Amino acid sequence: MKKSLIFFPVFMLLLGGCGTKSDTSGTGTSVTPTSSVAPAPTSGVAPTSSPGPTSSSGQSSQDPSSSSVIPVVNKYTVTWKDGNGTIIETDTDVVEGTMPSYDGATPTKTDDASASYVFSGEWVPALAPVTGNVTYVAQFNATPKQYTITWIDGNGDELKSDSVAYGQTPVYSGATPTKNDDVSASYTFNSNWQPSIVPVTGNATYVAQFDSTPKQYTITWVDGNGNELQSGKVAYGQTPVYSGATPTKDQTAEKVFSFNGEWEPAVAAVSGDATYTAQFNESQRPYTITWLDGNGDELKSEQVGYGLTPAYVGDDPTKTSTAQYNYEWDGGWSPAIHAVSGDETYTATFNNETRQYQIRFLDGDGNVLDTIAF
Repeated sequence: MKKSLIFFPVFMLLLGGCGTKSDTSGTGTSVTPTSSVAPAPTSGVAPTSSPGPTSSSGQSSQDPSSSSVIPVVNKYTVTWKDGNGTIIETDTDVVEGTMPSYDGATPTKTDDASASYVFSGEWVPALAPVTGNVTYVAQFNATPKQYTITWIDGNGDELKSDSVAYGQTPVYSGATPTKNDDVSASYTFNSNWQPSIVPVTGNATYVAQFDSTPKQYTITWVDGNGNELQSGKVAYGQTPVYSGATPTKDQTAEKVFSFNGEWEPAVAAVSGDATYTAQFNESQRPYTITWLDGNGDELKSEQVGYGLTPAYVGDDPTKTSTAQYNYEWDGGWSPAIHAVSGDETYTATFNNETRQYQIRFLDGDGNVLDTIAF
């Protein structure tokens, strides 16, 4: 009896859908899909046919059309990243054509200096049916951070404080900054700030800058008698210079004065109103001392300082004899010599001696008859 062989096709069941999910967001949850698709290998084509009747020659007699071909089902990996580039979920064995889905915790992005971030619900690239391995990066809405900008006047006092978003350039909108005058200058705001204003990257403090106008002070110059010689304005910090006539000081009975080029107090850079008084060298005031002989004729004249006692140096004074007297200088002077207190004239004093005469009596021939002395 001829036997017939019967062949039964064998089918393989494949799990399909989104494959296996690996949650790396920190929840530790693993998701296994339950959907299935027609039997297929993980890749490629794997036709499977059951053996049909064979001919007497040993060849199969099955109709080729009765063979079963298992369709190709491709699977891919879908990776999900947060705003910091960290992988937060990995889905493996995701069947081609399946729409991927993220099942982890809400993605985050660490705040930075410029902004804070909130997940927008979107991904890049936009979600689409799987056609290959793909990585999706979460997208975020940024809220610019606000920073405190403080404005300071020239006295170190706060003018105002503003909250300005990161990246914006702050603008001062308050009253014009001021700076109190000091002994050196008055000040006018020049519209500049220190440091220079730049876009906000953090809290910042700006200090107003000022142009200074040196203050002017009165400088007075006084002579030795207390009389004003010169007066004028000189800027703070400048050293004043006297440019008037040579200062003088009235002489006294005792002294004469000559300007020595110095001032009291010593001339210094201006720090306020100041008065400078000329300074002088002093010496004994000279007076004229005149010496006369007994006839009233000048023997000599000289200058002698106040308080000094003059002394005559020269030939002895003389006085012309008269018919009655001869004169001899007695070494004295009139008035008596004394310390100088002014111009003075001294006249030599003399002892007088009565002159002696002889009377001769002569005769007619000229002969001396008698002589009488008296």
